[in-house]
Amino acid sequence: MAFVQYLVGCLRIHVDDYASHVGDYLTESRTRCAEISIIGGSKNKKDRLGRILDAGFWLSNLSEQANVTLGRLTLTILFVNVVLSSCGVYLSTSLFNVRRDGQFRIVNFLYGSSDAFVGVYGIYVLYKLHKVGQELADAYRRVRRGLQLVAIEEADAMSPRESQQLAFLLEHYSSESPLQPLNACNINYASGASLAGLIFTYIIVLLQFKMGELSAYGNGGDVKTPF
Repeated sequence: MAFVQYLVGCLRIHVDDYASHVGDYLTESRTRCAEISIIGGSKNKKDRLGRILDAGFWLSNLSEQANVTLGRLTLTILFVNVVLSSCGVYLSTSLFNVRRDGQFRIVNFLYGSSDAFVGVYGIYVLYKLHKVGQELADAYRRVRRGLQLVAIEEADAMSPRESQQLAFLLEHYSSESPLQPLNACNINYASGASLAGLIFTYIIVLLQFKMGELSAYGNGGDVKTPF
């Protein structure tokens, strides 16, 4: 998880830097018009616009490579921690059975505590994973906003090729979730909320079965329990 978080964090830093460069380009294009000649300004402006487009394509390729490289690892982390969080919370219900017949059952306590820790840790990892995905999505949104302003202000000055390149970049940076491992799912707060609801539903169902077992045991039933 730390490896994925580090690489996605580095990608987000690059995206933030690119958003800053786009903002600087817009600021300079608005102020330099009154300071330089029309011919020199136009040429300098074209060079800077070309660098902005080239950097956008380089960053989009880097993002695609990150999804391919981290795809299987991210999906594995997602699946493993969904199982850990669900099973950990479910099995931690042995903490409700720590005291039986007036005695403190240390085995139940240790077993339940370790399962509770595993469940909480799994939830924490899922939160951190979706947090870095959302931060990357927010950085993409800032880039898209800057490129939209470039498209408006440079509409008359861009060549057809530059217009097509800018349209491609706008489409790429319009993604709601740049982190999409193997295009299987989105990694952001929206998908995290859906996943949390799914985990919560499974936990409720499992706890209902567990409470039924504990109730049957308390009523003298034949239900077998681990301890």
